[in-house]
Amino acid sequence: MAQGLAVSDVVNINVSLAPIAAPTRNFGAGMAVGASDVIDIGERIRQYANMAGVAQDFSSTDVEYLAAQRHFGQTPQPSLYYIGRWARTATKATLRGGVLTSAESALSVFTAVTAGAFFLYVDGVPMTIDGVNWSAITNLNGAATLVQAELPGGSTFVWDSNTRRFRLQGPGAGAGRTLSYARAPTAFGSYTFSGQPAPADAITINGTAVTFVASGAAGNQVNIGASLPETLASLVAFLNESADANLEDCTYSVTGSVLYVVSKVAGTPGNAITIAKTGTNIAVSGATLAGGSGTDISGILKLTVATASAPADGIDPESLTEALAALVDVSGDWYAAIIAEEGVGIAELLAAADFIEAQQKKRRMGVTSGDTRIIDPSITDDLASQLSEARYKRTFLQYSTKSGQAVASFFGRAATVNFQGSNTTITLMFKQEPGVTPETITQSQAAALKAKHANVFVNYDNATAIIQHGVNSDGSFFDEWHGLDWLENDLQTAIYNVLYTFPKVPQTDEGMTTLQTVMEARLDQAVRNGLVAPGQWNAAGFGQLRTGDILTKGYYVYCPPVAQQSQADREARKSPPFQIAVKLAGAVHSVDVLISVNR
Repeated sequence: MAQGLAVSDVVNINVSLAPIAAPTRNFGAGMAVGASDVIDIGERIRQYANMAGVAQDFSSTDVEYLAAQRHFGQTPQPSLYYIGRWARTATKATLRGGVLTSAESALSVFTAVTAGAFFLYVDGVPMTIDGVNWSAITNLNGAATLVQAELPGGSTFVWDSNTRRFRLQGPGAGAGRTLSYARAPTAFGSYTFSGQPAPADAITINGTAVTFVASGAAGNQVNIGASLPETLASLVAFLNESADANLEDCTYSVTGSVLYVVSKVAGTPGNAITIAKTGTNIAVSGATLAGGSGTDISGILKLTVATASAPADGIDPESLTEALAALVDVSGDWYAAIIAEEGVGIAELLAAADFIEAQQKKRRMGVTSGDTRIIDPSITDDLASQLSEARYKRTFLQYSTKSGQAVASFFGRAATVNFQGSNTTITLMFKQEPGVTPETITQSQAAALKAKHANVFVNYDNATAIIQHGVNSDGSFFDEWHGLDWLENDLQTAIYNVLYTFPKVPQTDEGMTTLQTVMEARLDQAVRNGLVAPGQWNAAGFGQLRTGDILTKGYYVYCPPVAQQSQADREARKSPPFQIAVKLAGAVHSVDVLISVNR
């Protein structure tokens, strides 16, 4: 039945949805940097919303746990914390299986297996893990234990009930340690070379002979190289590229002086592939490939390429700077790296501070030190003195002999600031550090800390304890740079969103007014949250602003007329340069009171 003509022929309406604006950064995003073997190098960083999540992954003695405890111990409580992995010592290759659903982790799925097996490469060596009998297990920890019993010595295989996944680590640590994804049990064999093969020596695979010759290799021949590694490199390349029907049934790899032959077909068919040799410097693993038997459990364990996380290779020990560089590459979300590890050398911390200082995307680093030389005014080569001498404004240090992670509490308090609120900015001076035992020091020691720009949670003689003085290593106040980092990002994001969501901003004075209005709206927020306040401008002026003028709004925004813009800038579609004057609200840290008494 006809429905009539389309109304759109008369009234045509099209709906378009504006793009979602880019968000601002979270300047409360701290990150504990530690070396505990919980987060592997492949994952590098993990996010937590509370201590309960941290406690599921780390023990109560791990430095990452202690740092998180200090961070989340604040009132009000921060809502976010990252923990990042530092390979302070060599790491093992790691394969994390996929997350198991309730149905997939049901015990009945495992107890039905009496001859489980799977295939993988460990440090480049193929192996079939077999003979796994789960019929009598009572939990998945037991399942993991039986798998580990079949792995090479030094390997670990565990069930993580918190993340609901299995984790495999290889037997050794350091660069060159690798793991592959697991797959169904697959037959394999090997040829071990104790020296160079002689001319006319041969290996025979699946009925096809490959002969070594001194030179002029043709057909199924391989030239003997100047060294055994060169010969094996030529051999494995020939085998993997061969179009011979028998040789194509396998894949080939070399580790050290061993050629491995692996069936392309999983299961028992591969066990029928024959291997043989001629030559005294060649040993063969057997008459046929072996290891293709057993019930495939790679899928049950979710260690396959389709289910597991990417394998993480082992790496050699890295410096703190290298770890921070890796964490920068992995995540742009974290703002302050809190060094949870203890006993880090001064040179290493200075190098890390230098790295943080140079980051284009603003970052910070917090360090705790219990070195008592810091409170000695006569010593100038301690960590605090050297950080101060280098004038690092993006590193902040806390002196504490009581807690190696005290600075996590310092930043934890700063992390609670909501810059989008009203009167929410704070000074770190006078604040508390729950869980951190305050220091009791002398006046001269306190003066040394102040001179070296080191913070301390300290006892006063009126039965209180406070953070003192809330500064960066260059002596600038932490809260000011914390707020200015936010303001920079907030303005940047607001301007970007205009350019991103508007059809266009015309290159006219009217267009510049549009941009200026957006900037002033964000500067108004800086006034509302207490970062900026009205006051006298005591620096050089620009635009209509002169030295000594009162910034009645707390800020002043100036943009020259578009007509004054150079033709080159206009053709490059640049705006005229905006200049903003901002008066910080500051904070009172001390009070002088003069009392005059008249009798």
